[in-house]
Amino acid sequence: MSGGAPTVRLDGDSTGVTITSATDAEIDVTVAASRLTVPHDFALDVVSGTVNSNTSELHAVGIINLKQALSSSCSTAIMPEAVAYDDIRNVAVVTDYGCNSVSFINLDSRNAHNYGVSYGSVMSTVPVGKNPLGVGVIPRLGYAVVANNGDSSAAIVNMANPLSPTVLPFTSVNCTTSSGAVASTNICVGIAPSGVAIDQDRALALVANSGSNSISTIDLTPLLQTTTADCAGQSCVPPMQLVPTSGPPTAIAIDSNRQEAVVTNIQNTGTTSATGGLDVIDLSATPPTRSSTASISSLTANPTSIVFDPAPSAATPPSPALFYASSTQQNALYSFDPDSSTATLIRVGVNPYSVAYNYQTGTILSINSTSNTSSIIDAVNAASSVFSTRDTLGIGSQSQFAAVIDNFTNTTIVADQNNDRILIIALPQ
Repeated sequence: MSGGAPTVRLDGDSTGVTITSATDAEIDVTVAASRLTVPHDFALDVVSGTVNSNTSELHAVGIINLKQALSSSCSTAIMPEAVAYDDIRNVAVVTDYGCNSVSFINLDSRNAHNYGVSYGSVMSTVPVGKNPLGVGVIPRLGYAVVANNGDSSAAIVNMANPLSPTVLPFTSVNCTTSSGAVASTNICVGIAPSGVAIDQDRALALVANSGSNSISTIDLTPLLQTTTADCAGQSCVPPMQLVPTSGPPTAIAIDSNRQEAVVTNIQNTGTTSATGGLDVIDLSATPPTRSSTASISSLTANPTSIVFDPAPSAATPPSPALFYASSTQQNALYSFDPDSSTATLIRVGVNPYSVAYNYQTGTILSINSTSNTSSIIDAVNAASSVFSTRDTLGIGSQSQFAAVIDNFTNTTIVADQNNDRILIIALPQ
């Protein structure tokens, strides 16, 4: 402190930062709650007279204790598995695997919707089916689609008003599960559904059926009919079709421009070893079909999660859009180009189980389950197969679909299954 009395600043501003103790070796401070109202990645530095310290990152992380928030409706472990984000309503949708429900969380930091619920709070919870796993949303229609792993059904949730969401009830039918038939008023899909993705242009939901080597396509356009006359009989029930895959699928990502989906799966030839595959599904066909030429089955490890990058670089001519899939056994991500059927390895932490992506910033987030870390990867030069790990955070999760990123605020929402909580983290720019 030879330069004088120290001042501690967050983003160049000392407002609300009070020094409680200062020595040459250590400075202790308290930060006013008014500086920590939303998750933020602060630049922290110390000024002593005319001397400036190096800048460090200080993450203000939002923590939502689901055990406490859902105490009145669920007495078991919550086990949050997946999270999706509605960027119109600024709401996160979380599947509560242990409670057979989904929860809606307010992420409207500017209070544009005036929900009357504080930022980072659970707004509502609705039962959906047994052991909900994956979830996808289509914000323009105001629906969420939830894969109920335990009863082989997909629940369609009307979340136009996230303060009072409702599950659409259809005529009760028997859905086939691994242990027999189960009655459900949801849409029956294949056995043990897991991941969900929705083609935002076609309003087509895709569900990965990990127990039956198929995906289910669910056409959501009948839900646009709103009057009783329009919905005579069962005309408003979204039709479901099964599409065979080359192995048990787990996760799905969609390229609406290519009219393709890429599905992660296990390839097992009956030997003691198994490899991984990426099936390319042609969505322009009715019903959709698997492309035998674009799909690959030679990955040395099983991919578990996948995201889509619509604009990997500003190269000229424009580079093809890419998919990024996590591979737990390889401790890496795969960058996959369906046009050339090639996959490139990106090294990350130990056992990356989940992946999220922000196409606005070119940021890939890998949730590494065993090392209990998250890798932040720069994909700006992805078209040249150049990826750089920019940061590693001491935050992990055991959930397969653990994270999603708000593309506008570069904030990630992470389902922390082991601790029954949701984390809201501002990612480094």
